[in-house]
Amino acid sequence: MSVQSETFVTPEEYLAGEADAAHKSEYHEGRIAALPGASPAHSAITTNVAGELRIQFKGRPYRVFANHLRIKVEGTTFYTYPDVVVICDQPLIALEGERPNTVLNPLLIVEVMSEATETADRHVKPDHYRQIPTLREYVIVSESTPEITSYLRAGTTGTWVRTTIRNPGELLYLASIDCHLTIDDVYAPGG
Repeated sequence: MSVQSETFVTPEEYLAGEADAAHKSEYHEGRIAALPGASPAHSAITTNVAGELRIQFKGRPYRVFANHLRIKVEGTTFYTYPDVVVICDQPLIALEGERPNTVLNPLLIVEVMSEATETADRHVKPDHYRQIPTLREYVIVSESTPEITSYLRAGTTGTWVRTTIRNPGELLYLASIDCHLTIDDVYAPGG
């Protein structure tokens, strides 16, 4: 019986490889995980969320990014690419790697959850995201069924308040950015 050894890489090796990679990968504690390609539903939902937020940001200090903005949880080795990220004012960039393009200060993060990413989106990522001092809200949008869940940081207590909407016409208030999303707009076909 042969024993397979797992290869671990340093954060520096990950960042160097990611700079020229054809596909994005996440990194945690020496392990690299390739991100799966997005389904048409996933892409449409991501576009809808980012678009709805951008419209509501007119004249406000928020910036919305979709798909390709890498986030690092400072003080850890967790690097990830959330589906949608909102930042207030300017991104705080981690000065590491050949191309410093890792952001440290998200205000709101949205993950579009598929069957393949459910465990990470519901259980693994929130534990890391909660360590980001600037993060005020984490939103999970189901790809397969109309359901949007927000976790809002309640003051300085470290408590997170959960709100879920599922029905046509329902509105989710995003207190961290004083915006809203509706089930109908998020799940509108065609992006």
